[in-house]
Amino acid sequence: MRKLQEKFTLEPAGSHGVWGLDDYHFLPFLLGGAELVQHPVVKFPGDIHKQNLILDYHHDFMYLDCVKVIKEVKKSAPFSETSPMLNDISHAASWEKIAMVSSQKILND
Repeated sequence: MRKLQEKFTLEPAGSHGVWGLDDYHFLPFLLGGAELVQHPVVKFPGDIHKQNLILDYHHDFMYLDCVKVIKEVKKSAPFSETSPMLNDISHAASWEKIAMVSSQKILND
């Protein structure tokens, strides 16, 4: 999907709908949050606001790579405005909480 977005310079319109955390992807955030459980450096969901961690680890973790792309594409306004759902999720206490809530949501839907 990302290759198509880049090739045709598709830009998300905004994340105010019910269908996604960014307007194209949902699963990388669910699976990516689980990848970061007990990570020794990227310890908390709020660490997505630390640009140096995003740059250092985006190649290794889906969640961080998606956040990096969003920040590159939607740089005209603060992250809290362009990606309000992701910004809210970044205030969770732990990656475990994100992985647990995501798993329950999938099973209940």
